[in-house]
Amino acid sequence: MPVKGVGGLSEWMHNVEERSTLRRAVTLEKIRDVAMFLFSDLARGVRGVILQIDDSVYLMGN
Repeated sequence: MPVKGVGGLSEWMHNVEERSTLRRAVTLEKIRDVAMFLFSDLARGVRGVILQIDDSVYLMGN
């Protein structure tokens, strides 16, 4: 099922953008960029970390 087919997604994304500390929601391009970095030689020293790719949405809490 395409993501756009999920009921209420656009309203949820709008709420995230409004409440997020950075006033934006994460995009597929941002996730892709992090994945490309992790697969590159530039990330050869990265070990055992959790990367928050959510434009600080985790700071919002529940």
